[in-house]
Amino acid sequence: MEIVVRNLLENACKHAGASVHIRFTADEDGFVIQDDGVGIAGAHIDAIFERFWQLEKVEQHGHSFGLGLYLVKKIVVLHGWTIAVESKVGKGSLFRISFTS
Repeated sequence: MEIVVRNLLENACKHAGASVHIRFTADEDGFVIQDDGVGIAGAHIDAIFERFWQLEKVEQHGHSFGLGLYLVKKIVVLHGWTIAVESKVGKGSLFRISFTS
């Protein structure tokens, strides 16, 4: 779970912009990480979990191999959890991890 949380928080920080707010909430059913950063275009939502896939702007935010969200998805699936993403360009992203299906 530490790897999942760390990767999601690092991505929120990396793609956040200068003055972003990141919120982490959790309960017995799972957790949510939400930011009000740059967001992800709807056409890219499925692709973000592919191995080595990166947004074009990654060069502006430091080095990345495109493995973070790939690992998040693999860990979530292996544990029988689910992950849902909601995002709007210019408004931010929300990642919800549910421990129950």
